[in-house]
Amino acid sequence: MRFKVSKIEIRDMQTEDEVFVGSCTHVNETDEWNEVCKRRIEWFHRMYDEKGLRIKVALVDGKHAGFIYLYPIETCPWGPVGKDLMVITCLDAEKVKGQGVGKALMQAAEEEAKKQGKKGICVVGFYWEDMWFMPAEFFKKMGYEEVQRKDNAALFFKKFSDDIQPPRFYESAYEYKPIPGKVVVDLFCT
Repeated sequence: MRFKVSKIEIRDMQTEDEVFVGSCTHVNETDEWNEVCKRRIEWFHRMYDEKGLRIKVALVDGKHAGFIYLYPIETCPWGPVGKDLMVITCLDAEKVKGQGVGKALMQAAEEEAKKQGKKGICVVGFYWEDMWFMPAEFFKKMGYEEVQRKDNAALFFKKFSDDIQPPRFYESAYEYKPIPGKVVVDLFCT
């Protein structure tokens, strides 16, 4: 379902937005989605308090139209690696694509990063052929510089200060070492 955009409002996620965001816009589609949504909302609250997660929600004429998540790079559970940056981990405005909602959410994320004293913002975008999620071309249009590429994933960066290093993808030092005739179990602890 697409609808014509006339008035866009961007705000911090509020209680009445949680199901829309927690269900990734699939409000009451299935019992399974509803159950996942409950768990995700609990997770949002933990990550907000413990890790600095921020979620912005877009409303068009009072109706939910999209959302964006961002974290301080130092606490982001999915990487990338860097310092003094915010990371956008999820942007969804598919139902209003091409009508300025994604751009408004990105601008709100940049404002949040500046408000928190960050020196830049980054995002992992993808070069998909047939998928809408986190498209690399959109981030290029928003003025983000591609700083690293790994297969179809690209790390994009926008700096607000000249004294900031670009982020980078996490590179694992782990190397699997098989032992003939044995089952190898590698444990990872933090």
